Amino acid sequence: MNNIFSALMHRRTAGVIREFVLWCILCFVALMSLIAAITAGSKITWIMLLLFVAGLAVLTAFRLTEIALVYSVGVFHLITCIIHYICYGKSYSSQVVINLLLFVLVLLLTLALVICSFIHLFSRYNLSKAVMVMTIIDSVFMMILQTMIYAAGRSGGGLLGMFLGSGADFQGYWIGTICFWILLVVIDLYEVFAAFGMIETRRTTTVKRQQSLPQFQMQGICTIRYIPSSSGDGFYELYDQSVNGVYLENGTRLMKNSWNRLQRGSVICIGSMQNQFRLL
Repeated sequence: MNNIFSALMHRRTAGVIREFVLWCILCFVALMSLIAAITAGSKITWIMLLLFVAGLAVLTAFRLTEIALVYSVGVFHLITCIIHYICYGKSYSSQVVINLLLFVLVLLLTLALVICSFIHLFSRYNLSKAVMVMTIIDSVFMMILQTMIYAAGRSGGGLLGMFLGSGADFQGYWIGTICFWILLVVIDLYEVFAAFGMIETRRTTTVKRQQSLPQFQMQGICTIRYIPSSSGDGFYELYDQSVNGVYLENGTRLMKNSWNRLQRGSVICIGSMQNQFRLL
């Protein structure tokens, strides 16, 4: 079974160590979230935070990186942020309009982030850098929103002041807030590590596997490699670097400076229709 502990024992790579460190931080955040849930007002926010951290820690322990990334933006950035705003953000202060506008901005950005994450992880489109930038920007706006909610409550905002009060409740709120912010940083680091191939994902594993396959290179023209399959229906990939282009038998020109997928038995024409080769 692939989990963080067996990977740490058998393959102590830099990526595995990064995953283990992030998992340890998640365990610490889970403990702090439990303290916040016991001491802070509006306990539903911190209970949800505790449940989310526990779920993310489990996904991380079993190295389900793609699911963990979607879970992070889909559950924490979206659902937890909404619940936190409902519980703490409806203060009757002069800042309520600003907080509402900022909340709507965070909500729209999060929805776009969720959509882009699904497209990146479950399609052939690589949006890792865009998802990384959007996640960091969304995290910054969420921190600003939480700070403004706190400021509104300390200025005497109705519901928030009632929830927070003073003493243990107020201290618990900041324990939960620190957990909230640490978790944002952990999620951002996950996105950065995934975007730059510093932890293993399905996409990076596939790229590494394909890079290790034998390749046939025609000097200055193209590179051809065969991608095997356990079911026997493998395929070829061709990278065109030629000046005159590489064409299929029907005259369609392959895309230059990128990998083109070709089925076995395809006929390619290099430079002209007279130079034909069949991929067996």
